[in-house]
Amino acid sequence: VSKLRGEPGTKVTLTILRGHTVPPPFTIARAIIKVPSIVEAKILEDSIGYVKVTQFQERTAPELNRELTELESQGMSALILDLRDNPGGLLVSAVEVADLFIPGGHVIVSTKGRRPAQNHEYRSRDVRPHPLYPLVVLINGASASGSEIVAGAIKDLKRGVIIGENSYGKGTVQTILRLGKPDQRMALRLTTAKYYTPSGGTIQGTGIEPHVVVPVTAEQELQRRTQKYRRMEKALDEGENEKPEKEGEEPSAEGEKPLIPQSELEKLTEEKTKEEGFVDIQLQEAVRILKAIKAIGGGSNMSLQLSAGR
Repeated sequence: VSKLRGEPGTKVTLTILRGHTVPPPFTIARAIIKVPSIVEAKILEDSIGYVKVTQFQERTAPELNRELTELESQGMSALILDLRDNPGGLLVSAVEVADLFIPGGHVIVSTKGRRPAQNHEYRSRDVRPHPLYPLVVLINGASASGSEIVAGAIKDLKRGVIIGENSYGKGTVQTILRLGKPDQRMALRLTTAKYYTPSGGTIQGTGIEPHVVVPVTAEQELQRRTQKYRRMEKALDEGENEKPEKEGEEPSAEGEKPLIPQSELEKLTEEKTKEEGFVDIQLQEAVRILKAIKAIGGGSNMSLQLSAGR
């Protein structure tokens, strides 16, 4: 990694091994890579808003707040928050995102460790910047840590409906302890506590179970991810990105790799990378449920009766 990094604008030549073949070397220009955390925000049918959040960075909550305000100005009356494949990020960012949807005074997430100093509650503020419109949160097996904090709070507080597949189950607090002299650049990442949802349930090893389970095949997953990567590339090309994270010792809510093996996905790439004809069945189900909630006049606390009766 240290050989790859360097001054922006300078070049580095890479030799890539692919299986048993070695293609010609690649020469690329170094740059500061800014990965967008919000790659799509739009109005779907029936005034239903859709926002895709890919990770929790320093500016994710303010950017999401801006996107929600814009969608509300366009008449949004319900929202789908897509946290599929979101591996996490900064703990404080995940709390701030959940705080945009939850009334003040509620526990969003708590941490518990062996020492009392490691026990902490993160609560929602009294400020409520957005209406309590019907809400659906989409998750899958690659939604981890920060995503599970948001989905767990929404679920336990009955603020919305969780749709998709069981999340990853990454609910540990890790603290970085510096070792040696500053110029030695050594540190130890130590697990010091666990995350717990508002009801006291643990995230670690169990994940968040959706109200409405909508499984997808590896083939459908590949098609959806192909669309996602194209949207991310478009957001990068248009400059709709976030500032790089600052170095520090803030607790992280970083997740893991997707559960579907990459090898299984690659087998399908030749035939299944076209967008034409693809139907996102999880998103489709989210739209269906929000339409039903709106049709019967349901508000923010709708959820369990509808999903249990499916």
